Amino acid sequence: MAKRRRRPVQKFNRKMRTKLLVLFTVIMAGLCGMIGRLMYIEYTSGDKYEKKVLSMQSYDSKTIPYQRGDIVDSTGTVLATSVAVYNVILDCSQMTYKEEYIKPTIDALVECFPELKREDLEAYAKDKKDNKYIVLAKKLPYEEIQKFVEMQDAVDDKKKKINPNIKGVWFEKEYQRTYPYDSLAASVIGFTSSGNVGTTGIENYYDDVLNGVNGREYGYLNSDSNFEKTVIPAQDGSTLVTSIDSNIQSIVENKIKKFNEAYTCLLYTSDAADEL
Repeated sequence: MAKRRRRPVQKFNRKMRTKLLVLFTVIMAGLCGMIGRLMYIEYTSGDKYEKKVLSMQSYDSKTIPYQRGDIVDSTGTVLATSVAVYNVILDCSQMTYKEEYIKPTIDALVECFPELKREDLEAYAKDKKDNKYIVLAKKLPYEEIQKFVEMQDAVDDKKKKINPNIKGVWFEKEYQRTYPYDSLAASVIGFTSSGNVGTTGIENYYDDVLNGVNGREYGYLNSDSNFEKTVIPAQDGSTLVTSIDSNIQSIVENKIKKFNEAYTCLLYTSDAADEL
């Protein structure tokens, strides 16, 4: 029986080893060059490229309104103040991002805000999918939005949201000027127009003191879809203390009112007698 001849074991000769060594050296040199280049770019132009990356990501920016300062009498009684009110805002792009978000969100809105019509909300979902800012209601006190907020934020015993598919609704905060004592000292205190602009009286004269500076909230979705934000808080206006005593002012105004009523009645009686 003939014996099989073994194949000769191929050995790396000096020439082949040299080629492999050269190839390995070239690859390592290339990697080192790439690493060095990346380090150089990071060191010299890192901020520039970071701004480019961030500019391509999704940003969100909201104004944080300041609260106009109070006007108080000499004893600290508030004569003019600004109270928080809320606009109900619908971001259709979020509500329609997934089909399963639409019905739960519309159901919650209709339940908590009876003045909203289901057919209008369904029309927004169909025709305005990319609209991120639809005002559904304006200047509501917190008591009127509280039910929706609690429904939206409700969690179970395991801290999981009970209504995770309610999406795209947020509340825009602003302030509304009110006068707790109505017309008391109105000619002195004055009034404001929209935009916190004092038009008459103290409201106008001390407008710069009473007004503040709006804040800002900046945010963006990073590459991991995590929301990162920077908040610059609002600077509220200053409280203005007057020399008015609301009790004395109320007594004086009531006396003047009674005098005017009596004088008007007397004048009317006198004119009627002259006609006779």
